[in-house]
Amino acid sequence: MCFSAPVSFTASVILGAVGIALLARVRELRLVPLALIPLFFALQQAAEGFVWLSVPEVSTSKNIYLFFAYVFWPIWIPFSLYFAEKSPVRKQLLALCLGMGLVLGSALMLGISQVVAIEHNHTIHYQMNDTYDAYDMVSLVFFTLAGLLPFFISSLTKMWGVGLLITLAGIATFTLDRFCFFSLWCFWAAIFSVSLFFVLPQKKVVAGK
Repeated sequence: MCFSAPVSFTASVILGAVGIALLARVRELRLVPLALIPLFFALQQAAEGFVWLSVPEVSTSKNIYLFFAYVFWPIWIPFSLYFAEKSPVRKQLLALCLGMGLVLGSALMLGISQVVAIEHNHTIHYQMNDTYDAYDMVSLVFFTLAGLLPFFISSLTKMWGVGLLITLAGIATFTLDRFCFFSLWCFWAAIFSVSLFFVLPQKKVVAGK
């Protein structure tokens, strides 16, 4: 996350609290993977907090953070929406997105250990090696299709709104500071994941209980 270690750790605590509350209120098993998203973002932001404390040294926390950014999200997002989906046609489309996420995640996972974390203007830039940097735009396209398109395919009410917020954050971040894109975008994606608390159906409260 951008700014500093304290900001990262604070956001991690807030996201963790929201994630626990969200898990407690979802009413269907099929929604649990979606409800876990804020908790996973909490872990990711905690990892980047430790990245801040270790930059420019190579650290395990950097690898954990990049595992979430490069591998986990392109897979988990389409999987969680696939798991929640009831429409057969939409499930097929989400399965395609999941397939793209698996391909992208598998390709990027091989280079995580070679990425270097660099502090730049109060943000962290994750510098990939020349081989991976050459496929930067290709990776971004696959990441978009796997990590963002599923929100617009899902039949869950208002899920498109969550996708729209994250997409706009991605476009703004890429336009304003491509150099630190992944750190900044994950910050806003983590913040907007809180909207799942208001979007996912909650347990019905029975009168008198």
